[in-house]
Amino acid sequence: MIQVLFEGTHQNHQHDGRYYSIDPLGSSSTLIQTEGQNILFDTSSLVNQEQLLAALKERELGVADIDHVVCSHYHFDHTFNNGLFGGTAKIHTGHAFIGQDGSGHIFPPLEVRELPSTVELMLTPGHTLTDVSLVYEWENQTWICAGDAVREDLIRGENPLSTKDPEQLIASMKLIFERGDVIIPGHGRVISGALKDELEKLLKSL
Repeated sequence: MIQVLFEGTHQNHQHDGRYYSIDPLGSSSTLIQTEGQNILFDTSSLVNQEQLLAALKERELGVADIDHVVCSHYHFDHTFNNGLFGGTAKIHTGHAFIGQDGSGHIFPPLEVRELPSTVELMLTPGHTLTDVSLVYEWENQTWICAGDAVREDLIRGENPLSTKDPEQLIASMKLIFERGDVIIPGHGRVISGALKDELEKLLKSL
């Protein structure tokens, strides 16, 4: 099972050809339940902390019930609430994970994982060098939690690409669109069906 606990928010403004963000700034957070384990993809920012805890409570889950936290990347609006799960969950990044006892395990990308076999982590760099997306098959569809590797506003040209390597970011977005039927971005609405088809056409022109 996979559920978006809440969509991420991201209000953008232009300044000197670049964008900056203002309140409220927080990523989406997604719950995956598989093989008897609970996985949280991105914990969002302080502004969403109460919403995160309430969403878990609605599903009869508490902080201690989360077995794994997967971080799409290190930016605070995706990771601020990681500390809530320290000591009870494994915290995963692109190149490492932190055990429940606080021990760090650093290794080449996506090697040596203790995640359920039904979950795949996929390197999708571009927004940062170490972005990862989570791939999960559910109800005959491929769901991808993409973090900031996919942004609808960037595909539509509403804001500059938020990267030092536009080609890499575009390549990662194209990979996600090729593999996924349902895409959960770090900010904004879930992408599937006609919306996905529309954005995929725009993406091909970038």
